[in-house]
Amino acid sequence: MKLPSLVSVNWLAQAILKAKPWKSLSVIHSAMGSKKDFIESHIPSAVYFNIDECCDMASAYPHMLPSEKRFAEYLQHLGTIS
Repeated sequence: MKLPSLVSVNWLAQAILKAKPWKSLSVIHSAMGSKKDFIESHIPSAVYFNIDECCDMASAYPHMLPSEKRFAEYLQHLGTIS
């Protein structure tokens, strides 16, 4: 099944209600907020994803995704994949 890249709030709410076997990530970096902000206002079942911790530190550009291996390791650390 192909999932859309961008979904509406209504689509996400329906998917959560159906208990689909997937996780949503709430991506946050230090300029946007904190883990406290996430705890107070996150989407139910969303996982806190700190882009400051999981980015390509060698890139000249901020918050670029790391290698596939590093990304997978970070997701495993969060418990989103096994």
